[in-house]
Amino acid sequence: MESDHTLKPSSIASLPPEIIVIILRHLVTSNDRVLGRRYDDLIRTTLSNSYVRQVALATASLWARIEITDKPATFELAKACLNRSGSQKLDIAIRMAIRVGPKLPGVIALASYVASRTRELRVQMGITGPAQWKQIDEFLIR
Repeated sequence: MESDHTLKPSSIASLPPEIIVIILRHLVTSNDRVLGRRYDDLIRTTLSNSYVRQVALATASLWARIEITDKPATFELAKACLNRSGSQKLDIAIRMAIRVGPKLPGVIALASYVASRTRELRVQMGITGPAQWKQIDEFLIR
């Protein structure tokens, strides 16, 4: 006599979105050690399953940390995070040491744009010239 009760692998799509968000939040916070790498695991995971991607994109709190480093890709990711984070308060971390001068206007524009939504702002920049300091002073005086 054969049994009709066979074990089948369950699909991630059968999990409620709340459970998916818990898993995704863990992926996001597990990369806090390396600035600019926070979303690597999350993005890889969302590429593997459309349901997980939909849940991730619909969860603004997953995208509420913006990290900018010397790598140009972090600027593009920052734009995506701004769009995906909705009206969430933002934690912003900026660490740049190489060729800061040309990037400084963009960083100042970003900080100005999100000032009312910023919960935390951490900045480490290799500012060397008086012109760069003047830009920073003008931003802070506003």
